[in-house]
Amino acid sequence: MGASSDSSQAFSESPATRARTFSRHEDGKGMDINKWVVRGVEGHIATTAVEEQLAEQLAINLPGMLFDANALRLRFMGKNAHPINANPDTNPVFELSFTARDALSMVGNADPSIRVRAAARWVGKNDRADVEVTKIEHASDWTFSTKYIGTINPQTSIKSIDTTSVTTERQLYEAATANQLVPIDYTALKNTQLPILYSSHIILFEDELDDNGTSSYKVRIRVMPTFFFILARFFLRVDGVLVRIYDTRYYHQFGTDVLVRETSSKEARLDSTWAAIHPSSLRDPDDVSSRLPKLSSTLDNIALPS
Repeated sequence: MGASSDSSQAFSESPATRARTFSRHEDGKGMDINKWVVRGVEGHIATTAVEEQLAEQLAINLPGMLFDANALRLRFMGKNAHPINANPDTNPVFELSFTARDALSMVGNADPSIRVRAAARWVGKNDRADVEVTKIEHASDWTFSTKYIGTINPQTSIKSIDTTSVTTERQLYEAATANQLVPIDYTALKNTQLPILYSSHIILFEDELDDNGTSSYKVRIRVMPTFFFILARFFLRVDGVLVRIYDTRYYHQFGTDVLVRETSSKEARLDSTWAAIHPSSLRDPDDVSSRLPKLSSTLDNIALPS
């Protein structure tokens, strides 16, 4: 993401679309565009004092790398707002945000079915009195698995359909149309002719799981002249045990009153069909996601208030 000192600019699209106006924030951390204020904040890792306070408030163990100050916030100023908001302190009519606190607040209890590979090797040998089966046990989920899909305020009307059985973009479009919903425009996402006006990659937390894998929650955003797109991803790899991905995608075409959201969960056990895959192939979440079997998915249309 490159910083810019320009206070305002105009971008002229193809003749088929009208010029749109935007303003980049002077610190390079956000922009105002089409009645939206977009801000991505990246700070340092949390201090010990902050970690202790948050751990007590959430009543869970915390990941090794917690970025409590990091956040992505998108504020919709209302349909009647000026395209470039003269007063950024004006209260928005709608806000979508992603924070580490909210993500970790959805971490549940430990899943007894997930044990590290070293523990699994002891199973079946516990008939000896001097052998103890080693497990990683915490009151909370030591993998930090969270189905956090972002924080919306205020809650508004949402229409949803189950898209678990959908396997192609065409099927998704047909399912959405049949249910009078708007899908993510993946054709627009693939248009390399449109410039990226703003982008950011924000880490909320990450943990190496005591050298037994990795767990992380990261958010990426791209703002184009005609839309913005967000991918929020929880990624988990427990070496020799499983890989898991919870994805949340947001898409909004400027000028419409709908925020599109897709959620999906994917998972595979590494001790089954994925057992032969080399560990190095499991380090790229994008590559893993393209091959993981889908367990569930949902398409939502969120109505934006006036």
